[in-house]
Amino acid sequence: MWSLAKIGKSTSSRGTGIWASRLNEEKDFLLSLVRGMEAEFLNTGGGLMVLARQLCDIQKECQSLTDLTLGQTQDAAVQFAFQLLKKAEDLVLASYDQYDHVFATFAELQRRLARLSNNHKTSCA
Repeated sequence: MWSLAKIGKSTSSRGTGIWASRLNEEKDFLLSLVRGMEAEFLNTGGGLMVLARQLCDIQKECQSLTDLTLGQTQDAAVQFAFQLLKKAEDLVLASYDQYDHVFATFAELQRRLARLSNNHKTSCA
């Protein structure tokens, strides 16, 4: 016959085995979760490194453009192009001034002709 001690021992062994099995399942699940999080973290880090390189390249391009627009580049061809552009701008501004002067002269001439016409009409009448 089975003694009470043996029955209690086998029941507690079965309970311990179930708990051990559940704990192993939980441990495996947590390890899987940690591995997945680690893989996501590494992928995110890799993406951030690519983004950092792209931002660095953009910053270099922006600095190059800033240097060009401020005329601080050492490239003689670019400096010459800027000088030509400045001269063209000066010529356009000078032509605007000349147009303004010509139009003002024509307006004055038209005003004087109108006055002469009015004087002529009043002297003939």
